[in-house]
Amino acid sequence: CCPFNYGVCCPFNYGVCCPLNYGVCCPLNYGLCCPFNYGLCCPLNYGLCCPLNYGVCCPFNYGVCCPFNYGLCCPLNYSLCCPFNYGLCCPLNYGVCCPFNYGVCCPLNYSLCCPFNYGLCCPLNYGVCCPFNYGVCCPLNYSLCCPFNYGLCCPLNYSLCCPFNYGLCCPLNYGVCCPFNYGVCCPLNYGVCCPFNYGVLCCPLNYGVCCPLNYGVLCCPFNYGLCCPLNYGVCCPLNYGVCCTLNYSLCCPFNYGLCCPLNYSLCCPLNYGVCCPFNYGLLCCPLNYGVCCPLNYGVCCPLNYSVCCPLNYSLCCPFNYGLCCPLNYGVCCPLNYGVCCPLNYSLCCPFNYGLCCPLNYSLCFPLNYGVCCPLNYGVCCPLNYGVCCPFNYGVCCPLNYGVCCPLNYGVCCPLNYGVCCPLNYGVCCPFNYGVCCPLNHGVCCPLNYGVCCPLNYGVCCPLNYGV
Repeated sequence: CCPFNYGVCCPFNYGVCCPLNYGVCCPLNYGLCCPFNYGLCCPLNYGLCCPLNYGVCCPFNYGVCCPFNYGLCCPLNYSLCCPFNYGLCCPLNYGVCCPFNYGVCCPLNYSLCCPFNYGLCCPLNYGVCCPFNYGVCCPLNYSLCCPFNYGLCCPLNYSLCCPFNYGLCCPLNYGVCCPFNYGVCCPLNYGVCCPFNYGVLCCPLNYGVCCPLNYGVLCCPFNYGLCCPLNYGVCCPLNYGVCCTLNYSLCCPFNYGLCCPLNYSLCCPLNYGVCCPFNYGLLCCPLNYGVCCPLNYGVCCPLNYSVCCPLNYSLCCPFNYGLCCPLNYGVCCPLNYGVCCPLNYSLCCPFNYGLCCPLNYSLCFPLNYGVCCPLNYGVCCPLNYGVCCPFNYGVCCPLNYGVCCPLNYGVCCPLNYGVCCPLNYGVCCPFNYGVCCPLNHGVCCPLNYGVCCPLNYGVCCPLNYGV
């Protein structure tokens, strides 16, 4: 049963009574009655009744009913109605409707609609739509769209887009953008721009490093990105940060910053300030060991020890001691001392003193002399003479004569005669005669006779007689 001002009765499956000027009854799941010229009933969540030649019902927050050939309903702040093939309602301050496959509405002064994958609307005098990752719209005679990081639009016959900080667009056959302070466009096969104060305007792509004006080359490859001056090598790798002059090795690493001549080792550390030839023992020597040695010799020698010695000899010798000695001998000897002596012997001997003597003996002994003499017997004697003489008895005597004589007694006498005679008394006399006679009185006389007689007075007379 229905109230008086409603319809009289409704069937069980139409359990909603409607007012007299509305439809008669509505089903329970369509609980909203509509006026006669509108749709009969609407669901409770579609609480807006629409006229008969419009859509049937619309949701409450969709406040506009649309004709049958248009989309059903649009939200309150959107355009009124859109055709079925333009199934997207757009806001009132945007274009009216967009097709399904152009799912982005654009503002009134922009292009009308854009596809989903081109979701950036552009102004009317610009390109139509741009992809989301191309965030810059360009004017109609310019490239259509540019990426965010390439925000400078270029004319159509120029490069497409350039970065904001690259203020120069280049023609298409000069397809590389250059910075403001570079001021030139580069061809495609010379795609690296160079600064004004460098030696060239552009470099090839595979030579991507520009070089300054006074350097040896115009461009360097990326993997040889260090330009070298004119009188140096051409290009060096970045991890070889030292350029070398033309007659030296080309490049050196930072930690090997000393360049070496071409026939020497390539590079040396800065604390090893001397380069060595290739066939020597080491590539480099320290500054305080600045003499390089050959392979089978010592490694490096100090500058004041500039003579290299073989491996089993002393390592280095001074110039004035340029004779190297074996390890179990003395260290070094002067060049005019041509004989090395063992460690417990005198260090060195001259060539004509080729016999080494023990340390507590005389230093060296002449080859044609006897053996060695103790230090307190410092005069060596020839082989047929006495062996050694003391310093104060420095005249050696033959073996059948006296042993040694003082220097002021320079004449040796036979064993049965006096021992020594002075040089001005050069005639030796027997023991029972006078000791010595002058050369001009060369006849010795017995002790109880006169001392000496001249050779032409060959008979000695007793003391108490005449002369």
